[in-house]
Amino acid sequence: MIAKRKLGRKPSVKRIAVLVSVSSGHGRGVLMGVHRFARPTKPWVFRTRAPGPDTLDVDMAWKPHGIIAQASDPTMTEGLTRLSIPVVSISDSLPNVNLPHIISDSRAI
Repeated sequence: MIAKRKLGRKPSVKRIAVLVSVSSGHGRGVLMGVHRFARPTKPWVFRTRAPGPDTLDVDMAWKPHGIIAQASDPTMTEGLTRLSIPVVSISDSLPNVNLPHIISDSRAI
């Protein structure tokens, strides 16, 4: 069932933090896929940053509604699990992470 929005009201813009390293082809591909999924039907605005030690502090000041993260550092992953917003991990480098995650099917590729 498709949700109907009220006439005259614009959908609220959602701020999505995308924490991926765009220096790799994988990271650029993830970013392109997220943009392709969201545009033009979803009112999302993105902030892209490479994952790092201070990434969460900076991005939480922006008050994102959700985070897509390439979290391969245990400290960052721990910080992500404590947030009260939706977080999806796109990294398979840390086993037993308590976050929803999406990974590539290497066998199929």
